[in-house]
Amino acid sequence: MVIRFSRQVGLKACLLCATMLAGLVPAVAGAQTAPAAPAAAAPEEPAAVEEIVVTGYRASLASAANMKRAATNFTDSIVAEDIGKFPDLNIAESLQRIPGVQLGRDVTGEGVQISVRGLGPSFTKVTLNGSQIAVASDGALDSGSSNRELDLDLFPTELFTKLTVNKTPTPGLLEGGIAGTVNLANARPFDRPGQHLSMSMEGGYSDASQKVSPRGAVIASKTWDKFGVLVGVAGGSQHFRTDGYETIGFTTPNLTNPIVGNCTVATCDRQGLNGGAGGGGFKFATTVPANTGFGLTPGAPLNVSQTSGLSFQDLSNTLVPRLPRYAYIDGKRDRLSLLFSAEYRPSDTLSFALDALYGKAKRNFNRLDMNLLVRNATSLVPIGWETDSNHVLTKGTFANAQMFIEARPVNDKVDFYNFNPSFKWTPNDLVEVTGQVNYNRSVFTRDMPSFIFDTAPNSGLSVAFDNTQGGDFPVLTPSRDMNDPNQAWVTDSYRIQRAKRVTRDEGAHFDAKFGNDDANIRIGYAYDDTAREILAFDNSNAAQAAGVAAIPNSAISQYLTAGPSRLLSLADIAPGMASFVQPNYEKLNAAIHTQQLLDNAPFSLTGTSSIPSGWIDERTQGAYVEINGATDFMDRAIHYNAGVRYFHTDQRIEGPISISGVTSFQTTKRSYDAFLPSFNAAVNLTDKLVLRLAGSRTVTRANPNLMLPGTSFSDISAQVASQGNPNLQPYYSNNADFGLEYYLGGAGYISANYFAKDIQGFTQTRQIQAPFSTLGIPLSSLTNTQLATGINMNTVISINTTANVDQNLSIRGAEFIWQQPLDFITSRLPGGITGFGFTANYTRIQQDSPNSAAMAVGIAPNLYTLGGYYEDHGVSVRLSYTYTDDAVIAIAPQNNTNVGNIQGARGQLDMSASYTPNWMDKAYQITFNAVNMTNEPLTTYSKFESAPFTVYYPGRQFLIGLRAKF
Repeated sequence: MVIRFSRQVGLKACLLCATMLAGLVPAVAGAQTAPAAPAAAAPEEPAAVEEIVVTGYRASLASAANMKRAATNFTDSIVAEDIGKFPDLNIAESLQRIPGVQLGRDVTGEGVQISVRGLGPSFTKVTLNGSQIAVASDGALDSGSSNRELDLDLFPTELFTKLTVNKTPTPGLLEGGIAGTVNLANARPFDRPGQHLSMSMEGGYSDASQKVSPRGAVIASKTWDKFGVLVGVAGGSQHFRTDGYETIGFTTPNLTNPIVGNCTVATCDRQGLNGGAGGGGFKFATTVPANTGFGLTPGAPLNVSQTSGLSFQDLSNTLVPRLPRYAYIDGKRDRLSLLFSAEYRPSDTLSFALDALYGKAKRNFNRLDMNLLVRNATSLVPIGWETDSNHVLTKGTFANAQMFIEARPVNDKVDFYNFNPSFKWTPNDLVEVTGQVNYNRSVFTRDMPSFIFDTAPNSGLSVAFDNTQGGDFPVLTPSRDMNDPNQAWVTDSYRIQRAKRVTRDEGAHFDAKFGNDDANIRIGYAYDDTAREILAFDNSNAAQAAGVAAIPNSAISQYLTAGPSRLLSLADIAPGMASFVQPNYEKLNAAIHTQQLLDNAPFSLTGTSSIPSGWIDERTQGAYVEINGATDFMDRAIHYNAGVRYFHTDQRIEGPISISGVTSFQTTKRSYDAFLPSFNAAVNLTDKLVLRLAGSRTVTRANPNLMLPGTSFSDISAQVASQGNPNLQPYYSNNADFGLEYYLGGAGYISANYFAKDIQGFTQTRQIQAPFSTLGIPLSSLTNTQLATGINMNTVISINTTANVDQNLSIRGAEFIWQQPLDFITSRLPGGITGFGFTANYTRIQQDSPNSAAMAVGIAPNLYTLGGYYEDHGVSVRLSYTYTDDAVIAIAPQNNTNVGNIQGARGQLDMSASYTPNWMDKAYQITFNAVNMTNEPLTTYSKFESAPFTVYYPGRQFLIGLRAKF
């Protein structure tokens, strides 16, 4: 793309004051004259001008600024030059640079899903060329996504020309995105008429995996007089390794059952749900176990207050990680995407297009965890424990401990294809008719067997725990070598699970416009049928029997081998163990016939990530009327858009339930509809200052996995259950937006926006304590591992369910953007330097729900991105720093303790550089990118920073490549 504009010789000052929003008062000097917005009076042409041609990154910034200025509603866009020349591994990585967009990353460090303006990924509608799409997946590691949200890591940036985030709706946009609507526009042949061929090759090196990962793309297009074809292919093979620390939450000791010391509920009132007794997730020994050591006499009464150094009261309130463990994740992800696009333009008034996109990805990885067994333990002995002011364990020894290796080889596959034919007919200057049909289908499968082996009980093992060294996680130091296959190991469990997700979407959209660009009426109709299958298969009971029969405890060492080295080598402290054992998968799988067990796994009520099985089908019809106009008021140009959208949804939900040991299928049918009005206005207060106003009502449907009937367990010991609610209502939001934008010329502008959302029907997860019998399912539905804990129908467990709350959730926020080329300053320096500039945006989000625990989780109150660039003489260098504040990702209670989980604040520094030699018509370009240059980890913690929940180190990535265009 080439952008041409005029630059006046000299310096011209301009000021912008936006104190009415957040006290931001930037003073800016500009030297370039901006192109006029539609219907705005054109500025007087300078007497002396110099024409220059801007391409590449600066051109993309200017193009995005022009699109933002020309729009009536609140939008932000990224265009192809920006995407193609930044170190973005996928579409999600690109979108995070838009104000108000927060990126959700997998533990590998790669972006997966986005959140917009204070709401999670499921509140953002994603469309492809304006049509609805759905991709089957399971989200980031352990997230258990339900596919209302969209994983964007399947889509490579090379095949797309424009990404647009509509933050306020127009009636013509598909409903479903309270947070906003993101449209992905793929490349088409008439984007660049003629014959073109572009190729790119990159080799990436990760300091975590210490392996090279290739990726590349080829795009060819050709247009004739009336016909054009574009074919693109992009793919790569990514090696990844992530070392980390995990806990599976926190709990407190149970000293009241049996009573330890002088503890009763009255005297040792550990804080739990609703102020009652909480936690109690493990017990101490009451007599000294054999081989405990530490000068204790086996069989003697045990005073844990004396051994720990804490009073019984303090000990009962100590927050302890349930499964403190070191994690190792190593594997490879192969991805391939194909794009075919054809356009036919038989006349100036009629055009046709066909877009077809296919994506395929395969991910295989080895996931290992070496756990210290705290959860459900009954005979631990605390030695020399220390806590901080929040009662979090910071240092101490777990005597008479057990550790276990949990090995989970994971095999993921996903296929996606989309067909999207469309047409546009303009019979005369006052009528335009467009239409498109779409069909997409996606299939995701995950095979995840699990093998767990424990150290022998009462073996004299002790583990020192130290979180006082100033690192990101505690140091765990076992008294024996956990990388020794030949010590005494015993069987814990064998589990065989398979998950399958299928999504299908088909629809048709027809729109008509009557009038010219300045004043018109648009009407339209849309039909979408989206179906989701969420299926689980489980053969764990058969696997347990096969494993115990084939591998006696005395032979387990033959199926283990030394584990990976360099454990947590990218961390700031040594972990306490350099490595730990792992299974010999080939030998183990052959012994218990893992593949056969997977292939014969029966249907299950729940599966991986504790997501229940079920089917959801949503058929929606929508219609809208929209008025677009432009007028003058007091010599000011006003553009407006107003109208209403109506939709009607028929929803069918089916899922398995088990009553008295008999499994049946429950079907729920319901219908709902609503009118969704919206209004947008843009007022040209001056030829550079634009005022925007918007008001709307929007809708988002509830998460599918929360609506599926049935019961699932998020805890291997069946202590925490979740039950679905098929009667969840959609969320509705009343929205208001106000903004000022000052355009400085070319790529430069300053923007300040305020937005408010009042959401009705927001859901809240409620946790109660009740006997297992409350669930209405038999004990026989549990696995052998769960039954081995001694659970019975009277066992009190935690039950989570979700319901709509009566109170509204209020979200308020402000966005600030400053995008500024610096030629007007640097050109006055000796030598007349040009090509420097910067981009900056900041978003502040606040949410409130009086007298209610409902909240939008995963949303940081402060987000900002700072970027600086230089582009001239064939050299392009860009630095970008993105910061995300702390964010609550799970509200209290968790594990029956009054703590929630918080995603830690994180800043990531990336760089992109390229050099285009001035030969062969600048057809070649050498590129170098660096991602996560400061080696920032991904962290979460449980309420207190001294209680780390998870810590992952994806490491740095460096990519060097070559691009060519012909």
